[in-house]
Amino acid sequence: MLRRLAGGAATVHSSAAAAFRRLLHIGGRGGCGAGQPESVSYRMSMLRRPSSVGKKGLTWNSCSLIGRLDAPVRPYRNSSDEYPRVYTFLSVSPSSPASSSSSSTVTLQLMGQLANVGLKHLKHNDLVYVSGFLKFYHKVSPSGERNIFYQCVVYQ
Repeated sequence: MLRRLAGGAATVHSSAAAAFRRLLHIGGRGGCGAGQPESVSYRMSMLRRPSSVGKKGLTWNSCSLIGRLDAPVRPYRNSSDEYPRVYTFLSVSPSSPASSSSSSTVTLQLMGQLANVGLKHLKHNDLVYVSGFLKFYHKVSPSGERNIFYQCVVYQ
């Protein structure tokens, strides 16, 4: 009886391991498409924290986004030459075709040296990669509907 139980536990363990391997090779729901193979190294990297990020330096609201600029870079009204602040809008499309087809818009806020670089070099419809702190805020429409907007304070 004990051998039968031990053999059953090994079968459960091996079937769980096989399911995990299938997940790594095929991808989860969405992935690269239905049943298309996905890079094993990419899937493994998504399962653990990068070695460059220590536990004390981990910021829970940080994000990295790739998308196209929906508008030209504009300075804030209270921006000064001493402390420049600019903003623009980033359109981020979903990475998998199984996700919703609509893109999300995120407000990008750049300050200091990044603001100067953004004003000089970034143009409408440029493809950019940004990293920063993700925030959100609410706006109430004239009809009384409460909408959520996302903002990324860019540091890279």
